[in-house]
Amino acid sequence: MDISNPMQIPKSRVADLIWPAIPNEAATMLMALLFQLEQSQWWSAELLTAMQLRQLDVLMKHAYESIPFYREQLQLAGFDPTVPLDMERWRRVPLLSRDVLQYRAGELVTSRDLQHHGEQFEKKTSGSTGLKMSVTDTDANDLFWSALTMRDHLWHQRDFSGRLVTIRSGRSDHDPQAVNTAESWGSPVSFIYETGPSSVFFHLKPIAQQAELLIGLQPTYLMAYPSNIVRLTHYFRTHQLTLSSLRGVVTYGELLLPEVRLDCSEVWGVPVADMYSCEEVGYIALQCPEYTHYHCQSESLLVEVLNHAGQPCAPGEIGKVVLTSLHNFAMPLIRYENRDYAEVGEPCPCGRGSTVLKRILGRERNMAIGPTGEKFWPNVTREIWSVIEGIQELQLVQESIDRLEARIVGPRSLLPSQERQLTEALCQSFGQPFSISFRYLDEIARHANGKYERFIRNF
Repeated sequence: MDISNPMQIPKSRVADLIWPAIPNEAATMLMALLFQLEQSQWWSAELLTAMQLRQLDVLMKHAYESIPFYREQLQLAGFDPTVPLDMERWRRVPLLSRDVLQYRAGELVTSRDLQHHGEQFEKKTSGSTGLKMSVTDTDANDLFWSALTMRDHLWHQRDFSGRLVTIRSGRSDHDPQAVNTAESWGSPVSFIYETGPSSVFFHLKPIAQQAELLIGLQPTYLMAYPSNIVRLTHYFRTHQLTLSSLRGVVTYGELLLPEVRLDCSEVWGVPVADMYSCEEVGYIALQCPEYTHYHCQSESLLVEVLNHAGQPCAPGEIGKVVLTSLHNFAMPLIRYENRDYAEVGEPCPCGRGSTVLKRILGRERNMAIGPTGEKFWPNVTREIWSVIEGIQELQLVQESIDRLEARIVGPRSLLPSQERQLTEALCQSFGQPFSISFRYLDEIARHANGKYERFIRNF
C-alpha cells in the first residue's frame, strides 16, 4: 500500500475520522473476507483440501435434502448424509454435464428458503456456441466474487487512483457504440477505496476508433479480451502511437496466447495479468502475482482436472476441468464439467498452496483430429507465420479429418509461394499432413459474445 496516496487508504464512513478508517457495512464484510483470504492463500494444499471438504459436506447435505435431482444422483453414488465427506467418497459423485445443466436447470434450483443468503438473481452464460444458459446465484455467493476481484487487484498492486478502461463485448448493451464513463472504478473497489475514474466501451468499435479513445482517455489499466489487445497493439505499432499512461493490461474471456504478453511488452512496455473465469461459477483461477501460471481460487470453489479415467491429473498432464462452487446454495453446481481443458502445474514457488494451472487450453472444439484419428492440441502461435508478410490475423477451421481452412485478414492475399510456405509450416507444427485451403477476409467473425478462437474444429 502506498500511504502517500490517499486513494490507497480505506474510506471511512465517519467524515472526520480518516485514519484508521471506520468502513461502512458493505466494506466491512468485504474487508473481513479479504482478511481471511490473506491468511488462507498461504495454507498448505492439504489444509485447503480439508477446509473445502468441510464446506462441501454442508453443501452436499443441502443439495441432498432440498433438490430431487441431486438426491437421486447422490443416492445412486451411495452418498450418506450422516457420514462426514472425504475425498474417496467425493470422487464417487457423478459429474454434472453442461447439457444436463442446460436442459434440466429448473430441477437444480432449490425451493428451500435461503433468506440468510440474501437475494437470489439470475446470471446468463455468454453463449459462445449460441446456446445460453441461466444460473441462479445469491448475494452471499456474489460476495466471494467481489472479494476475489479485490484479491486480483491487490495481488497485482494496482494503483486505484488511476483510470481503468474496460473493453467489453457489448452483447447485452442497448447501445454497443456507447462510451460510458464513471467517476470511480465502481463495485467492489469503491466499497473500500476512493478511486480514479473508469470508462467502458465495446469491442464492436473499429480498432482505429478504439485506439483514438484510448489515446484520449489515457488509461492506467486496460482490461479486454486477448484478441482485442493483439489488434490494438498491432495498430499502435503500425501507426507508431504510444500510450504513456498505461501501467498494466488485464485479460479475460479467451485463451491467452504468448504473443499477447510479448506485444504488450514491446509496444506499451507493460505486463499482462490474465484471469480464468466462467459465468456459471465466477473466478476459477487468477494469475500468480510473481509468475505467469494460475492459482485456482480454492476458497471459492473446488477445481478438479481429470484424465480420461476420471482420475486427478498430475503436474504436466492435461485433463478436463470440473468445478464445484462451494457457496452457491441456490443452484449448487456439483462436479460441473464446463467443457474446458487445462494443464496442471507444479506447486508454486511463491508459497501459495492452491492448485496451479499451467495453461488453459480451450474446449473440445479447439482440439484437432489428425488423419489417423488421434486428437491433439494444435500449436497455433504467431511465430509459425511471423516471417510471412501480409498476415494480420489468422484463424484455422478444421472442416474434415484431413482438411483445414486458413482464414486470413491482411492488406492483400498471399502469393502462391507464401501459401505453400504457410502450409508447410503449419503441417510441421502439427506433425500432420493436412490439406489447407485459403480464404481471405476483411475481418474474422467473432462469436455472439465477441470472443475469438484461433482454432476451431467443426465436426
